[in-house]
Amino acid sequence: MTDQKLYTPQKVAARIIAAREYLGLNQKEFAKETGISPQQMNDWEAGRARMSLQGALKIYERFGVDPNWFFLNKVDTLPHNMATALSSSPSAK
Repeated sequence: MTDQKLYTPQKVAARIIAAREYLGLNQKEFAKETGISPQQMNDWEAGRARMSLQGALKIYERFGVDPNWFFLNKVDTLPHNMATALSSSPSAK
């Protein structure tokens, strides 16, 4: 069974922020690039709303950030350079 503490809105929010910062985008740019509304992105990053699977898949399609990392912290599903950078990000764990 998966540890449910891995995918609390706050943990997922930290991973969204870490991915966005790794990509060098501000929140508005990240939302636009992925086709997610800025308000929805803001709610996800603030932990006020749970990230949807559809939203995670949009990010995956655009940037290659695997949903398994957002929800389950599976770093091995990320592209190598991204995995190396994000696995050392304390806020994303």
